Amino acid sequence: MSLILPLEKPALNLRPLLWLLLPLLVLATAVFLASVAHR
Repeated sequence: MSLILPLEKPALNLRPLLWLLLPLLVLATAVFLASVAHR
């Protein structure tokens, strides 16, 4: 049990970061595709 807790704490810290980065990644991909399509 004591081995699982230290592994779960970083996962809880990374999850909100992932939800912040995912829309940014989608937005960056959309902007990239739009700039390529306009050429």
